[in-house]
Amino acid sequence: TVRDALEEAGVTLAEGDEVSPSLDTEITGEGLTVTVERVKSIVVAVDGENIEVAMVAGTVQDALDKAGVTLAEGDEVSPSLDSEIGDGDVTITVERMKHVVVAVDGENIDVAMVNGTVQDALDSAGVTLKDGDKVDVDTAAPLEDGMLITVTRYV
Repeated sequence: TVRDALEEAGVTLAEGDEVSPSLDTEITGEGLTVTVERVKSIVVAVDGENIEVAMVAGTVQDALDKAGVTLAEGDEVSPSLDSEIGDGDVTITVERMKHVVVAVDGENIDVAMVNGTVQDALDSAGVTLKDGDKVDVDTAAPLEDGMLITVTRYV
């Protein structure tokens, strides 16, 4: 059988490896090609959580689907969604779009950014802090989705 031939050749299979033809296929002569596709360990890093999945082949999008990760508009993925999963261990990073509101000078300014700090959001909103102005959140703090950043002007 294919199983016997692989054992005789010293090929050790890991759980999840795919063999074609199947391990129970009888070998009845010469010329049979046996293909072993090795399972790959994939880590999907999203929202501070690592989700581990195992796949033999496919794309980054396939791995996200298997991990149950749904993307929203503006989310960034590395490597790109259509990239083939390579050999060895693979890490896929998903960075979520964060929507924050900057309240300043009587108006609310919506800001959307993938990464950054409160200061980056203020810069994106066109807010320049002057001496004595106060921000209710540390300007070095990382952005969180839904964050409200309030600037109180010094008069």
